[in-house]
Amino acid sequence: MRTALLGLPLALALALVVAVGGCSGEQAAPEPAVVGSAASPPPDPETGRPHAGVCRQLRAVEPGAISSELAEVDCDSAHTAYTYYVGRFEPDVEHVDHDLAGRTCRKQMVATLRVRPARLEGTVLANIWFRPSKELWDDGARWFRCDLVAADFTGDRLLPLPAGTPAYRPRLPDEVARCIRQVGAGGSRFVTCSRPHDYRWAGSAEAGVGRRPGEDRARSIAEQRCMRFVGEGRFWFTWPTPGAWARGDRTVNCYRAGRG
Repeated sequence: MRTALLGLPLALALALVVAVGGCSGEQAAPEPAVVGSAASPPPDPETGRPHAGVCRQLRAVEPGAISSELAEVDCDSAHTAYTYYVGRFEPDVEHVDHDLAGRTCRKQMVATLRVRPARLEGTVLANIWFRPSKELWDDGARWFRCDLVAADFTGDRLLPLPAGTPAYRPRLPDEVARCIRQVGAGGSRFVTCSRPHDYRWAGSAEAGVGRRPGEDRARSIAEQRCMRFVGEGRFWFTWPTPGAWARGDRTVNCYRAGRG
């Protein structure tokens, strides 16, 4: 009896014929397909990239340290660091560009706070930056992290930042503002303006001289430069240390009398 294939599509009919005919003998095993080896993915510069807009509890650290793995904390709770920017090196660089990271973090810090750079002279605010670990760098990571911190006057530790994200406008909080407290006869020490103080930072100006002057000449220059910030009242001024002067710092900082 012949099997009727009428009415079936040609391809299906041929398939049935092959299947029926295949019962009478063994079929050769098909040749394995050659797929080829999978290409390795390119290094990812974003590997391990941290997030901006988060806070952490950090201790004093050096710029360029390996990015901290400490857990993020709520910015309304106690914290000492706020990540305000995450930048990138070029994907093909072999070594960390310290100058690029430091320069970018300083620029972005001013943009984040929306204050004049000179205004930061009157604060304890600073920026520090972090790089990927060696393992992440070897895997292709090319980011750097910029954190806002408040540095202790001795440089030994970080101070708490005000609660919330740093929308420090139009006035910088007293917790990060720089003041001076008189201690004994003629002595003084820096404090934040949230603590008892006798002088508050009012402004800064360039000394306008090339050679570091002596005490009397420095006082005369300071009286001229600080007049527009402090008026005729009592004031305090600070002068660059010899080391800072040698590095090019010519800034005279002026403090207006005012108890707090």
